[in-house]
Amino acid sequence: MSEGVSTPYELTLKADKGYDAPWLRIQAETVEQLHDRVKAVQEGAVFSTLGNAAKDFQAAYQLGKQLGAEPMSPPQEKKPAPASAKPAETSESPWPSEPGLTDEKPKEEAKPAAAGGRPKPAWKK
Repeated sequence: MSEGVSTPYELTLKADKGYDAPWLRIQAETVEQLHDRVKAVQEGAVFSTLGNAAKDFQAAYQLGKQLGAEPMSPPQEKKPAPASAKPAETSESPWPSEPGLTDEKPKEEAKPAAAGGRPKPAWKK
């Protein structure tokens, strides 16, 4: 059975008439399969487990509500990069650029200073 695809036979049991009552939905491809699944639910502890889980969930919700707690999103798993993946090579400098400076090396040496001045770097124009 694919998720989102309706099956020919579906049985929904609701524990109570309230909107917050727990539900149990059983799906099957054939009548025989539905019968077997309902029988398995009856013979197992599904009803008591479902009822206990619903009570625990409601109790935790009420307690959190009284304490002023807010629901949190579940933590997201970070997928590790494949071992064979190589980091992308880049020719860009990791440092922020400053006006007037480039990543290129000077093509010529600094020119001698004029009388009493500083030498002018070759890469600054």
